[in-house]
Amino acid sequence: MQNWTAKKVYFYGVSLVLLLLMLFNVSSLLWQLVQITVLPPLPSGIWNYEDAYEDAKRQLLWEKYGTTENVTVTPEEVQVFMEQKERESQQSTLYYNWQIVAKNALYLVIIVPLYWYHWNIARKL
Repeated sequence: MQNWTAKKVYFYGVSLVLLLLMLFNVSSLLWQLVQITVLPPLPSGIWNYEDAYEDAKRQLLWEKYGTTENVTVTPEEVQVFMEQKERESQQSTLYYNWQIVAKNALYLVIIVPLYWYHWNIARKL
């Protein structure tokens, strides 16, 4: 380990940082793929159903009629509305996860050649 020059330290240091970035992006990529494959349970199971039902009913009335007073809707309409909102939420989460996968894959496409270049130069010095 003699002949440590500033150039050699630089290339090994950059190689280490790029390796850590690669490991971070690979782990993030794998985590997002797991989240895409195994969707989390719908959030309605966490809350009190009565409160969620009333909130969904008010939101349905507001979105459909523009008011929350003097209008009635059936429980079936509210149930369908709740299921629709849960599906939209899941689709939004899935879309977000795919965006993160694409971002991490793009980072890896950039980082891997940089790492390979710096590592090869460091080994040759």
